[in-house]
Amino acid sequence: MSVVLPTLLYLGLYLTQSTQAAIAQHRKPVITAQPGSEVQYNEPVTIRCQGPPYAEAYKIYKKIEPEPRNGSKFLVAGRTNTLYIQKMKWDNIGLYRCSYMGAGFWSPLSNPLQLVMTMVGLTAPVMKALPGPMVLYNEPVTILCQGPPDAEAYKIYKVEGLEPREERKLLVAGKPNTFSIQEMKANWTGLYHCSYERGVWSPPSGNLDLVMTGEWDPGSKAGRDLFAEGEPGSKIRSRKQQSLYL
Repeated sequence: MSVVLPTLLYLGLYLTQSTQAAIAQHRKPVITAQPGSEVQYNEPVTIRCQGPPYAEAYKIYKKIEPEPRNGSKFLVAGRTNTLYIQKMKWDNIGLYRCSYMGAGFWSPLSNPLQLVMTMVGLTAPVMKALPGPMVLYNEPVTILCQGPPDAEAYKIYKVEGLEPREERKLLVAGKPNTFSIQEMKANWTGLYHCSYERGVWSPPSGNLDLVMTGEWDPGSKAGRDLFAEGEPGSKIRSRKQQSLYL
Protein backbone atom coordinates (compact mmCIF):
# COMPACT_ATOMS: atom_id res chain seq x y z
CA MET A 1 0.00 0.00 0.00
CA SER A 2 1.37 3.37 -0.95
CA VAL A 3 2.23 5.76 1.87
CA VAL A 4 0.89 8.68 -0.20
CA LEU A 5 -2.79 8.05 0.56
CA PRO A 6 -2.43 7.80 4.37
CA THR A 7 -0.24 10.90 4.29
CA LEU A 8 -2.85 12.87 2.36
CA LEU A 9 -5.60 11.70 4.69
CA TYR A 10 -3.56 12.74 7.72
CA LEU A 11 -2.76 16.11 6.15
CA GLY A 12 -6.46 16.70 5.34
CA LEU A 13 -7.49 15.82 8.89
CA TYR A 14 -4.79 18.12 10.29
CA LEU A 15 -5.88 21.04 8.11
CA THR A 16 -9.53 20.52 9.03
CA GLN A 17 -8.72 20.47 12.73
CA SER A 18 -6.49 23.53 12.36
CA THR A 19 -9.25 25.42 10.52
CA GLN A 20 -11.81 24.51 13.15
CA ALA A 21 -9.42 25.60 15.91
CA ALA A 22 -8.78 28.92 14.17
CA ILE A 23 -12.50 29.59 13.74
CA ALA A 24 -13.17 28.61 17.34
CA GLN A 25 -10.72 31.30 18.49
CA HIS A 26 -12.90 33.98 16.83
CA ARG A 27 -15.66 35.29 19.03
CA LYS A 28 -19.05 36.06 17.57
CA PRO A 29 -19.39 39.66 16.43
CA VAL A 30 -22.12 41.86 17.87
CA ILE A 31 -24.64 43.40 15.49
CA THR A 32 -26.48 46.54 16.58
CA ALA A 33 -28.85 49.16 15.14
CA GLN A 34 -28.52 52.86 15.88
CA PRO A 35 -30.55 54.62 17.19
CA GLY A 36 -32.45 51.36 17.76
CA SER A 37 -33.98 48.29 16.16
CA GLU A 38 -37.49 49.81 16.10
CA VAL A 39 -37.42 52.41 13.33
CA GLN A 40 -40.14 54.80 12.24
CA TYR A 41 -41.19 54.75 8.61
CA ASN A 42 -38.96 56.93 6.38
CA GLU A 43 -36.45 57.49 9.21
CA PRO A 44 -32.73 56.54 8.95
CA VAL A 45 -31.03 53.66 10.76
CA THR A 46 -27.45 52.38 10.84
CA ILE A 47 -26.61 48.69 11.28
CA ARG A 48 -23.12 48.06 12.67
CA CYS A 49 -21.14 44.82 12.98
CA GLN A 50 -18.73 45.04 15.93
CA GLY A 51 -15.70 42.77 15.68
CA PRO A 52 -12.22 42.73 17.31
CA PRO A 53 -9.47 45.23 16.38
CA TYR A 54 -7.72 42.67 14.17
CA ALA A 55 -10.79 42.12 11.94
CA GLU A 56 -9.80 42.45 8.28
CA ALA A 57 -13.20 42.40 6.57
CA TYR A 58 -16.92 42.20 7.35
CA LYS A 59 -20.09 40.72 5.89
CA ILE A 60 -23.58 41.93 6.75
CA TYR A 61 -26.53 40.15 5.22
CA LYS A 62 -30.29 39.94 5.52
CA LYS A 63 -32.35 36.77 5.72
CA ILE A 64 -34.66 36.68 2.70
CA GLU A 65 -36.25 33.24 2.81
CA PRO A 66 -38.26 31.49 5.51
CA GLU A 67 -37.20 28.12 6.84
CA PRO A 68 -36.13 25.64 5.63
CA ARG A 69 -34.38 27.44 2.72
CA ASN A 70 -32.94 30.17 4.92
CA GLY A 71 -31.46 32.17 2.04
CA SER A 72 -29.46 35.35 2.62
CA LYS A 73 -28.69 38.50 0.68
CA PHE A 74 -25.29 40.12 1.18
CA LEU A 75 -25.57 43.84 1.86
CA VAL A 76 -22.00 44.63 2.99
CA ALA A 77 -18.82 42.76 2.03
CA GLY A 78 -15.49 44.47 2.65
CA ARG A 79 -13.64 46.58 5.15
CA THR A 80 -16.63 48.64 6.23
CA ASN A 81 -18.63 47.30 9.14
CA THR A 82 -21.72 49.49 8.75
CA LEU A 83 -24.86 49.45 6.66
CA TYR A 84 -26.69 52.76 6.39
CA ILE A 85 -30.41 52.76 5.54
CA GLN A 86 -31.43 56.29 4.59
CA LYS A 87 -35.20 55.77 4.73
CA MET A 88 -36.82 52.85 6.49
CA LYS A 89 -39.20 51.00 4.17
CA TRP A 90 -41.21 47.78 4.19
CA ASP A 91 -38.50 45.73 2.49
CA ASN A 92 -35.93 46.70 5.16
CA ILE A 93 -37.84 44.80 7.85
CA GLY A 94 -36.34 41.45 8.86
CA LEU A 95 -33.43 39.55 10.40
CA TYR A 96 -29.82 40.71 9.96
CA ARG A 97 -26.58 38.86 10.82
CA CYS A 98 -22.90 39.53 10.29
CA SER A 99 -19.43 38.01 10.52
CA TYR A 100 -15.82 39.19 10.26
CA MET A 101 -12.60 37.75 8.89
CA GLY A 102 -9.42 37.55 10.94
CA ALA A 103 -6.19 35.63 10.30
CA GLY A 104 -7.67 34.37 7.05
CA PHE A 105 -10.78 32.79 8.59
CA TRP A 106 -14.36 33.95 8.94
CA SER A 107 -15.86 34.14 12.40
CA PRO A 108 -19.07 32.46 13.54
CA LEU A 109 -22.24 34.38 12.76
CA SER A 110 -23.54 37.01 15.11
CA ASN A 111 -26.83 36.58 16.88
CA PRO A 112 -29.72 37.85 14.71
CA LEU A 113 -30.86 41.47 14.82
CA GLN A 114 -34.59 41.94 14.21
CA LEU A 115 -35.30 45.25 12.45
CA VAL A 116 -38.88 46.46 12.95
CA MET A 117 -40.72 49.37 11.33
CA THR A 118 -43.18 51.44 13.33
CA MET A 119 -45.85 53.78 12.03
CA VAL A 120 -46.90 57.10 13.51
CA GLY A 121 -50.22 58.77 12.80
CA LEU A 122 -51.45 56.20 10.30
CA THR A 123 -55.20 56.90 10.10
CA ALA A 124 -57.98 55.63 7.89
CA PRO A 125 -58.60 57.55 4.65
CA VAL A 126 -61.87 59.35 3.87
CA MET A 127 -64.06 58.39 0.89
CA LYS A 128 -66.16 60.92 -1.00
CA ALA A 129 -68.33 60.90 -4.09
CA LEU A 130 -68.23 64.00 -6.32
CA PRO A 131 -70.59 65.74 -6.78
CA GLY A 132 -72.34 63.48 -4.25
CA PRO A 133 -73.30 59.89 -3.33
CA MET A 134 -76.80 60.18 -4.87
CA VAL A 135 -76.34 60.11 -8.64
CA LEU A 136 -78.87 60.51 -11.44
CA TYR A 137 -79.15 57.68 -13.94
CA ASN A 138 -76.64 58.11 -16.79
CA GLU A 139 -74.85 60.98 -15.00
CA PRO A 140 -71.11 60.91 -14.13
CA VAL A 141 -69.66 60.54 -10.64
CA THR A 142 -66.12 60.38 -9.27
CA ILE A 143 -65.13 58.38 -6.18
CA LEU A 144 -62.28 60.00 -4.23
CA CYS A 145 -60.04 58.36 -1.60
CA GLN A 146 -58.45 61.06 0.57
CA GLY A 147 -55.20 60.05 2.26
CA PRO A 148 -52.16 62.00 3.52
CA PRO A 149 -49.96 63.97 1.05
CA ASP A 150 -47.13 61.41 1.29
CA ALA A 151 -49.33 58.39 0.47
CA GLU A 152 -47.49 56.15 -2.01
CA ALA A 153 -50.41 54.19 -3.48
CA TYR A 154 -54.15 53.67 -3.18
CA LYS A 155 -56.66 50.83 -3.44
CA ILE A 156 -60.35 51.41 -4.05
CA TYR A 157 -62.77 48.50 -3.67
CA LYS A 158 -66.41 47.84 -4.45
CA VAL A 159 -68.31 45.43 -2.21
CA GLU A 160 -70.26 42.98 -4.34
CA GLY A 161 -72.88 40.47 -3.32
CA LEU A 162 -74.79 40.20 -0.08
CA GLU A 163 -73.77 38.92 3.35
CA PRO A 164 -72.46 36.35 4.12
CA ARG A 165 -71.06 36.05 0.57
CA GLU A 166 -69.71 39.54 0.16
CA GLU A 167 -66.69 39.94 -2.08
CA ARG A 168 -64.43 42.92 -2.74
CA LYS A 169 -63.71 43.92 -6.33
CA LEU A 170 -60.50 45.91 -6.77
CA LEU A 171 -61.10 48.99 -8.94
CA VAL A 172 -57.93 51.05 -8.38
CA ALA A 173 -54.41 49.94 -7.40
CA GLY A 174 -51.59 52.45 -7.68
CA LYS A 175 -51.04 56.19 -7.70
CA PRO A 176 -54.52 57.41 -8.72
CA ASN A 177 -56.76 58.07 -5.73
CA THR A 178 -59.92 58.46 -7.83
CA PHE A 179 -62.27 56.19 -9.75
CA SER A 180 -64.52 57.78 -12.35
CA ILE A 181 -67.86 56.43 -13.51
CA GLN A 182 -68.84 58.03 -16.83
CA GLU A 183 -72.50 57.00 -16.79
CA MET A 184 -74.24 55.91 -13.61
CA LYS A 185 -75.95 52.55 -14.00
CA ALA A 186 -77.60 50.19 -11.54
CA ASN A 187 -74.55 47.92 -11.42
CA TRP A 188 -72.49 50.79 -9.92
CA THR A 189 -74.76 51.18 -6.89
CA GLY A 190 -73.51 49.78 -3.60
CA LEU A 191 -70.74 50.07 -1.02
CA TYR A 192 -67.20 51.28 -1.68
CA HIS A 193 -64.17 51.62 0.58
CA CYS A 194 -60.44 52.32 0.17
CA SER A 195 -57.01 52.33 1.83
CA TYR A 196 -53.61 53.91 1.13
CA GLU A 197 -50.01 52.76 1.45
CA ARG A 198 -47.35 54.60 3.38
CA GLY A 199 -44.83 51.85 3.97
CA VAL A 200 -47.67 49.63 5.16
CA TRP A 201 -51.36 49.69 4.23
CA SER A 202 -53.65 51.89 6.28
CA PRO A 203 -56.85 50.78 7.96
CA PRO A 204 -59.79 50.81 5.53
CA SER A 205 -62.00 53.84 5.17
CA GLY A 206 -65.61 53.85 6.20
CA ASN A 207 -68.09 52.64 3.60
CA LEU A 208 -69.38 54.99 0.90
CA ASP A 209 -72.89 54.00 -0.24
CA LEU A 210 -73.43 55.02 -3.86
CA VAL A 211 -77.10 55.36 -4.79
CA MET A 212 -78.69 55.88 -8.19
CA THR A 213 -81.71 58.19 -8.44
CA GLY A 214 -84.05 59.08 -11.32
CA GLU A 215 -87.58 59.11 -12.67
CA TRP A 216 -88.84 56.27 -14.81
CA ASP A 217 -91.84 54.05 -15.36
CA PRO A 218 -90.96 50.61 -13.95
CA GLY A 219 -93.48 49.06 -16.36
CA SER A 220 -91.84 50.53 -19.44
CA LYS A 221 -89.11 48.81 -21.44
CA ALA A 222 -86.58 51.40 -20.20
CA GLY A 223 -87.64 50.72 -16.62
CA ARG A 224 -87.34 46.93 -17.06
CA ASP A 225 -83.91 47.38 -18.68
CA LEU A 226 -82.83 49.60 -15.81
CA PHE A 227 -83.76 46.99 -13.22
CA ALA A 228 -82.13 44.27 -15.32
CA GLU A 229 -78.80 46.12 -15.09
CA GLY A 230 -78.85 45.89 -11.33
CA GLU A 231 -77.33 43.21 -9.17
CA PRO A 232 -79.14 41.41 -6.36
CA GLY A 233 -79.29 43.86 -3.50
CA SER A 234 -78.60 46.96 -5.65
CA LYS A 235 -80.23 50.16 -4.47
CA ILE A 236 -82.32 52.07 -7.03
CA ARG A 237 -84.31 55.05 -5.82
CA SER A 238 -86.62 57.48 -7.59
CA ARG A 239 -86.00 61.19 -7.33
CA LYS A 240 -89.50 61.35 -5.89
CA GLN A 241 -88.33 59.04 -3.09
CA GLN A 242 -86.14 61.67 -1.46
CA SER A 243 -83.66 60.40 1.14
CA LEU A 244 -81.32 62.20 3.50
CA TYR A 245 -77.80 60.89 2.79
CA LEU A 246 -74.60 61.62 4.74
